[in-house]
Amino acid sequence: MTPEKPPPRPGSKARRAKTAQQSDAEIKYKIVADSTYDWEFWINPEGNFIYTSPSSKRITGFEADDFYTDPSLLQRIVHPDDREVFEQYKEQACKSPGTKKIEYRIIQADGTLRWVEHICQPVYDEQGVFLGGRGSIRDVTERRQMEAQLRRALNQAEAASRTKSEFLANMSHEIRTPMNAIIGLSHLALRTELTPTQRDYLQKLQTSAQVLLNIIDDILDFSKIEAGKVDIENVHFSLNQVLDSVSSMMAIKAEAKGLEMFFRIGPDVPERLIGDPLRLGQVLTNLVSNAIKFTEKGEIIVSVKLENSANNRAKLRFAVEDTGIGITQEQQAKLFSPFTQADGSMTRRYGGTGLGLAISKRLVELMEGEIGVQSTPGQGSIFHFTITFSLPPQETPTPQLRSSQLEGMRILVVEDNCKSCQILEEMLHTMGFATQSANSGEQAVSKLREAVHRNEPYDAAILDWNMPATDGLKTAQQIKNDPSIRNTPLLMIIGAQMYEEALKKGKKAGVAAFLAKPVNSTTLLKTLFQVFSHAEREDSQQSISALSKALKGKVLLAEDNPINQQVVREILERAGIQVVTADNGEEAYQIFTRPGEMFDVILMDLQMPKMDGYEAARLIREYEKQNTLPMTPIIAVTAHALPSEKRKTRRMGMNDHISKPFTPEQLIATIASWMRVDARTTITTTAAQTATFALPETLPGIDLREALGRVGGDHHLLIRLLTGFETEFSQVIQKMRAALEHNDHKTAWNAAHTLKGVAGNLAAREVFTLSDSLAKAIDEGNTLQTASLLEKLEERLNEVFKAIGSLSKQLAIEHDTIMPAPQKTVALVDEDILKTLDRLLKNHNLNAKKQFELLQQQLNGAGFDAQLAQIHQNIISLKYDEARRLLASMTRQMGIFLE
Repeated sequence: MTPEKPPPRPGSKARRAKTAQQSDAEIKYKIVADSTYDWEFWINPEGNFIYTSPSSKRITGFEADDFYTDPSLLQRIVHPDDREVFEQYKEQACKSPGTKKIEYRIIQADGTLRWVEHICQPVYDEQGVFLGGRGSIRDVTERRQMEAQLRRALNQAEAASRTKSEFLANMSHEIRTPMNAIIGLSHLALRTELTPTQRDYLQKLQTSAQVLLNIIDDILDFSKIEAGKVDIENVHFSLNQVLDSVSSMMAIKAEAKGLEMFFRIGPDVPERLIGDPLRLGQVLTNLVSNAIKFTEKGEIIVSVKLENSANNRAKLRFAVEDTGIGITQEQQAKLFSPFTQADGSMTRRYGGTGLGLAISKRLVELMEGEIGVQSTPGQGSIFHFTITFSLPPQETPTPQLRSSQLEGMRILVVEDNCKSCQILEEMLHTMGFATQSANSGEQAVSKLREAVHRNEPYDAAILDWNMPATDGLKTAQQIKNDPSIRNTPLLMIIGAQMYEEALKKGKKAGVAAFLAKPVNSTTLLKTLFQVFSHAEREDSQQSISALSKALKGKVLLAEDNPINQQVVREILERAGIQVVTADNGEEAYQIFTRPGEMFDVILMDLQMPKMDGYEAARLIREYEKQNTLPMTPIIAVTAHALPSEKRKTRRMGMNDHISKPFTPEQLIATIASWMRVDARTTITTTAAQTATFALPETLPGIDLREALGRVGGDHHLLIRLLTGFETEFSQVIQKMRAALEHNDHKTAWNAAHTLKGVAGNLAAREVFTLSDSLAKAIDEGNTLQTASLLEKLEERLNEVFKAIGSLSKQLAIEHDTIMPAPQKTVALVDEDILKTLDRLLKNHNLNAKKQFELLQQQLNGAGFDAQLAQIHQNIISLKYDEARRLLASMTRQMGIFLE
């Protein structure tokens, strides 16, 4: 490498040349600086000005010479409030290299206040010695004034926006409150007795109020979007739930105008998405509502297609197609503008604000999508939009909505509407079904008969209720009256407005299930699966009855409710099964682990005191594992049938699941699948008993036909269970109210849950439904709903108790006999013992305890153990009035009335 040359010596020729160059550069800089708009200056290490440009006069009002003669002048003209900041800036600017910038105010020579921007750069020589500083000052007053004006304008705009938002929020509340009162009160008034004129006025009032509320909603929504107050969510949601919500809101409106409404979902459309379900539903509802509004006849089709998918994202195309009035090209150009409809007359003819499409467009754009329309006047319109959604990690973009168990089954679609028939067949083909169609009831019956003749019967038929000539109901009746095709499962498609009527008439005609319009793929598959599963269960039950399988074995029954315990025990004992009962999970575990004890099956209730069925099953499985024992089949028995609970029973080691209420056939079928069958004898031995005891045709609150089926047709057993039901649950409402008053929600929930299970087994349908709803309301902490349901449940229970009491008394008078117990007759019971005990209890006499022991000896093994135990407990606790009430209830079962 070439060595570096030493620096030139002072006074050398090179040094002189360099000095000359620097001087020349300084002269050129001075020439430029003197002509600049900004004030340029140099300061030496002592802080004195060694150069200042003439622009100092324009910036400060002082001549350049003023700063040469008075170095502190610049500091003195700095505004007093800014001097401290200025001094700090000067000190820092000279300590470190680099350009520094600051803004402050100065007072000019004439007293004018100006804002300046001061830039300073310290200068050092080659050896790092500080030589002074170069600076420039620019007048930025106008810029600062503009910034201040912008800030004030922004603050004013934000304040106005806040005021607008607050106004909208207040207006929303203030307007909606009286509007909801008008709508609600007119609805209640319509449920009262009215003259035709009054009813007409109120209906028009309610309709007008609803229209006004819709207009208010549109205006408020548009205002929120304009103000930028609408946030788009990004959450996991079910596309089917969004479509179901749109369907439930719009179906009745479409049906009221005589329009058919269909949903056509592509087979590869993902069901689970990540996005904003609320805004998606709002856009679809707006488009469907418009389609219904501008369509007088024909159909509305809502379709969803998968356009493409990649990188765990799916782009979906939504479309709403109608057969309405259509829109011209000129009208389409302004269609998505606020407060605009296709032409001015539409607002008068169809109503509305003209905001729906504008809102939809803004919402779609906020979801980063696009919206458009295709239309021909007089031929209808197609409004379409695309949105790209993210997919949950485990969701595939091409789910298969199929069931391998149902694939290949043959379905006959009976529908006079070609479009409806086409869409239904598309759905069924996608699911793997084979289909054919019929366009009338007559053709349907003919095709069903021909298929049977060819030994290729249809597995099911789907009928539209509303068809010309022979409607769906008449077609169903014809099918059920024909022995060759009567076993064909029938599904009926019905409109929302006729649902209740169709349900009653359709069931009588033998319809297995109902589908509300518009039908979607998920509901259709689910309903078909339920129908076929039910048919399989019926076949299996019939085969069990036909084969009359007698089961040999031993069952451990864990059930805390004495009525449910009695039902199961008697059904199983008639089938030849030995039954050992336990009142809770802890007792079941103790019985199971007794030396020498072995069971073929364990029936385990899940909700029990002390130890529930889950824990008992877990302990049993641990015991078997520790002692190297074979696994005993455990069947969960519960009033819940939720998939989550079924999965939990599997995790706890249970093998099967049966839901309350169940029929004897269902119970036997489930047991039979886990127990050996050694002989074939009858499992129902109640026919002779049934013939000796007649029940009324109806009983308020109880479906007697179903209840009899649940006890294998044993009239005597049903009477005992009904009176036992009255005894056990007469105070259940009071107990639940007391528990809720003490915030003991668990006790209240358990009581409702237990009541639900027993009511289900006794076919007390309203009590079953209300107690189920009550348990859910308690679990969710909904106090208002809980209170309302308690009142309704109390009314229904009292009706049932009154009916049971009347039935018991009527039967005793008619037959003048004592109802037999399951194991031992009570005909020899001494009525004097009963009457004496009743008198002692009435007088609160302590001798009641001894008298009760006499009665207990007489009734030992007669099937009244649960009632006797309750009476005994109340006598011990000196609750004589309650014990007397229980005694009266028990004796009514025997046909003995103490008063």
